[in-house]
Amino acid sequence: ETEGTPTVSLLCLAGHAKSLLDLDRLARRGLPHQAACPLCEQDDENIHHLLLGCVFARQTWHWLGLITGWPGLEPRTEEKLSAWCLRQDSVGHNKKAMRAKCLLVMWIIW
Repeated sequence: ETEGTPTVSLLCLAGHAKSLLDLDRLARRGLPHQAACPLCEQDDENIHHLLLGCVFARQTWHWLGLITGWPGLEPRTEEKLSAWCLRQDSVGHNKKAMRAKCLLVMWIIW
């Protein structure tokens, strides 16, 4: 487990997000892939779309915000992944629990 500043966990994921295999990266490598996001089929998939921009992802964050009492989980329009992570890391008094929830949901969506 990495110890350090409060934002380490979420920023590590955001910083390495470009290395995750999404449809955008598969296409650049010439590998077989779908033409659109497999969750919403409305847009090209890239890591930002998959984790924050997709209708499915936005509904998931909205739902998590409702059950945790933090409506700010839902991504803002055109918000970058790193900015969203920083905003979530400033939520509430139990930051470790919030980071764990965010990372778990990101993992499940991906």
